[in-house]
Amino acid sequence: MSERIALDDRRAWIERNAEQLRRLLDNPAVCAEVLEHLTDQQERKRGRRLQEIERELADMELRWRFADRGDY
Repeated sequence: MSERIALDDRRAWIERNAEQLRRLLDNPAVCAEVLEHLTDQQERKRGRRLQEIERELADMELRWRFADRGDY
């Protein structure tokens, strides 16, 4: 029974917070700021992933050079 109460409490919490969020996002300034933050996060993630890919490619190129020379 306690699990049922916990689930009901969680649903009520989600509904309250969803309504608060809807009211906040109705404000165009708040909405713009949230979108800007999300875009910045996506750009940072993309930049980090590109750096990872560059490192992976550099490592592969190094291995290929060693393989071509017979050192690998």
